[in-house]
Amino acid sequence: MTPLTAPELQAALVLPEVESRCALLRCLEFYGARRLEPTEALRGGGADLQIGGDQIDVAEGAGGSVEWLELRCGVAEGAKRQVVALQTVPYETLQAAALACVVQAVLVPAEQGDPEGGATGSPAAEFTSWLDSSSDELRLLRAWRGRTPAFASARHDAAAALTYLLWKNPTAHGVVEALPREQVQASCELLQQCSGEEGVRMALAALGAHAPEEHLADLVTTLSRWFEVGAGCRVIANNPPKLNGAVPAQVAKVWDRAESLTRYGLLAYDGSGRGSFLQDSGLSYAPGFDPCGVEAV
Repeated sequence: MTPLTAPELQAALVLPEVESRCALLRCLEFYGARRLEPTEALRGGGADLQIGGDQIDVAEGAGGSVEWLELRCGVAEGAKRQVVALQTVPYETLQAAALACVVQAVLVPAEQGDPEGGATGSPAAEFTSWLDSSSDELRLLRAWRGRTPAFASARHDAAAALTYLLWKNPTAHGVVEALPREQVQASCELLQQCSGEEGVRMALAALGAHAPEEHLADLVTTLSRWFEVGAGCRVIANNPPKLNGAVPAQVAKVWDRAESLTRYGLLAYDGSGRGSFLQDSGLSYAPGFDPCGVEAV
């Protein structure tokens, strides 16, 4: 996935650490970050640049072992630029830069276009505050997901992750009775054995003795939505192309055209998903379109 909005960024921040870093890098490159050659890094940041928590002479990385990235911490004119080593840049640096980009590119313009936005508070400020207060718990979720195999559904994954959070971070969730480690294991085993929604209900019922049930239900809904968005989408049909899962808006705009164009006889696909326009319609792109396969009628 490439997180370009606030909900997508939330989903990216609870992916396993390695996947989450990759998602943040895709976000930053979409918003203007770029890979640098060592000589460009030298011009952009001086002889000594930050690499992880240490300093490194750019000339030492000229042999190709170090990949350099110029981050843009926002999209506004004059946004801070930072040259970092791709392999060792701290996760928190990527997170902060992605947050600045999403806030400036999406949330602030939305506020400016909503004359009544001030009545309900600033979404940009609220989102920034949420991330500041949630960073530790998001780190727990990334670690948990990185070492826990996926369950039968996003809701099963969410119920298991919720059990883990109640055990590791009880204060944040109003836990009234400490959750023993054995219950975390028992809950995961239950969710593995019961692949239907009944398994989720049973797991939540067991947790109801430890924390408010309404809070548990809301959190499972939130976590499952993040996990679904983070899982992205996949191709389930070639003729015509069709996607399944959480399809990002920018992808849906392109892929949804295929169905309409096929319905009106302007576009055709073979069994492998290769598309061709059946007439010179002036259209230039559709999923699977092969420019060499255009047939004019």
